[in-house]
Amino acid sequence: MDASTTGTSIKDKAFITVNAMMQALIARIRRIAPKARLVRIAGESGTGKERIAWLLHACSGRKGAFVAFNAAGVDDQFFASTLFGYEKGAFTGAIKARQGLVEKAHGGTLFLDEIGDLSPTSQTKLLRLIQEGEFMPLGSDKPKTADVQIVVATHRCLRERVIEGTFRKDLYFRLDSHHIDLPPLRQRRDDIIPLVKHFAQKTAKKFKLSRPEIGQEVWDLLTGYDYPGNVRELQTMVEVAMVDGNGRIHADTICDKMARNRMLMDDSENEASSIAQALKKCSTLPTFDELNQMLFHETLRRTGGNQARAAEILGISQSAVSQRLKKIRANSPHR
Repeated sequence: MDASTTGTSIKDKAFITVNAMMQALIARIRRIAPKARLVRIAGESGTGKERIAWLLHACSGRKGAFVAFNAAGVDDQFFASTLFGYEKGAFTGAIKARQGLVEKAHGGTLFLDEIGDLSPTSQTKLLRLIQEGEFMPLGSDKPKTADVQIVVATHRCLRERVIEGTFRKDLYFRLDSHHIDLPPLRQRRDDIIPLVKHFAQKTAKKFKLSRPEIGQEVWDLLTGYDYPGNVRELQTMVEVAMVDGNGRIHADTICDKMARNRMLMDDSENEASSIAQALKKCSTLPTFDELNQMLFHETLRRTGGNQARAAEILGISQSAVSQRLKKIRANSPHR
């Protein structure tokens, strides 16, 4: 790492940037981390929200663990049982008590990603944890407390969710203490070259490939692209190209990957357009849950049941897609 690159390297993790805006943001993180007990991170998918959350933890001086949880697509019981734990017999299958993530993060940092997807019930439980420092394991009538730094993130606009009535106003204002906005990669293009070099060297080491070779044509392609998937998309692109070319990144591999990603984005936009047309024909508007279900089923139909691709389009994890499918099948009268 050269002197012009800002990085924090603890336990082999680093934040790579030469961008002035990002360097100022990291300097602010270093200032607020030791004192901030609640931080909200906003930014598009793939901008590095979890890495920023980890950086907050690393700079906080807290000795406990960094524990991360993605709330996209999870139901109330899964949210509560995973975060707060449960007592033996709390529900079918709870054959013994289990500690939740909040307790595991005691003395450290709890990172909750995609909180914009939480239901009102789960939002209420999160608000209690934030305001009172208390939580209730499922099946217990005794509240517990935990000393945790809470970092939350979302790629959604929470202000719009409040206006829609799908996000609690009191929780929104409570989360508005320390707010970090992560810019998309297209707004910090000077970071593309150092990131490519970093990912290429990392991939070469991991797969024991020859020293990375990147020609000018490839650099022109990589620095001229908008990266709708941000840093995550760039990292995947470099890793695939490195492995395909045995250390040499070929322009045709990059072009093919960019074309596929553009097609994926077009599918996602067409999805929204298709549902908008369907809504125009409805005499009454569907509920938010019904709209989510409509989008979920249509995405699976268009992807031919490919859960990995459906997860990419919906912006949730593949495990969340799998869990939702299991729930749908369990509730089906034809099982």
